[in-house]
Amino acid sequence: MPIRLALLLIMLTLSSGAFAQDAAANCDKYAASGTDPNTKAPGVPLDEINSAQAIQACEAAVRQSPNNPRLLFQLGRAYQKAHNVNAALKHYRSAAEKNYAAAQESLGDMYSEGFMSSPEPGIQFAVVDVTQAADWYRKAAEQGLAIAQNNLGIAYRDGRGVTRDDKQAATWFKKAADQGFADAAQNLTALEQKPAQPSGQVQMQRQGGTFVVPVLINNAFSLNFTVDSGAADVSIPADVVLTLVRTGSLKEADFLGTQTYVLADGSRVPSPQFRIHSLTVGGWLVENVTGHVGAVKAPPLLGQSFLKRFGSWSIDNAHGVLLLQ
Repeated sequence: MPIRLALLLIMLTLSSGAFAQDAAANCDKYAASGTDPNTKAPGVPLDEINSAQAIQACEAAVRQSPNNPRLLFQLGRAYQKAHNVNAALKHYRSAAEKNYAAAQESLGDMYSEGFMSSPEPGIQFAVVDVTQAADWYRKAAEQGLAIAQNNLGIAYRDGRGVTRDDKQAATWFKKAADQGFADAAQNLTALEQKPAQPSGQVQMQRQGGTFVVPVLINNAFSLNFTVDSGAADVSIPADVVLTLVRTGSLKEADFLGTQTYVLADGSRVPSPQFRIHSLTVGGWLVENVTGHVGAVKAPPLLGQSFLKRFGSWSIDNAHGVLLLQ
């Protein structure tokens, strides 16, 4: 081979390698996460990402290294900041399936906090899946990712996607706190100082021939609810929701979009879905419960989004008592 040709090939090889390194470095620069133990650059908070720069840089980097989970994860962050949910989920999942803990934790966040899905043009619905969120948190937590350990502790503390278990919550909070994760240390301290669990018995009241339970919504509005295990979410009548909005107890950011619900007669009805900050029932305080807007004259319902936060529940009709454990 002529010397000039050999030198040209060497220069091309070196320049392509440098280009690949530059692409990865730019992706790191614009979209790295500060909670990713494998990060190669100072982290950028999600809300500070320049999505246009980050997408361009990380797309180039992924083209050069399509199986690099760090770059796939960072491309997912860039698309999440750009509110491209489908692309964010795609790239997070690609990295998560390669056992990349930071991507697994980000998937947990998306399913826990909720996002709008659009399977067809003109159709949107909210997706909140706390069970899937807890599963992804566990995968990342078992790899030692502190933020995921803290989030899994929260899931056990609040009964989100798993059966409420303070011992498990304390275990995961401690694992994260031992790594210096400050939020976990605070959560562990608060859990250790938590007062004894209230009695599992909540006295019910008779109303119109049926039992109802007094419930305090967002520490602002009391209402009698019917316990309905057939309802997917807590249902609050539209006029009450409007009152909560007017008083500032519900804000625009609390609304998650529209979900389609199947009624007892089999009909399907779209309804706005929102996050309830707290429901107080007897001595129990349950936070971050999914609710939806019911008809004005419909009875308020305590559905599965509340009931599944307990290890078990039952109704003692003879004594008019709701048993929560």
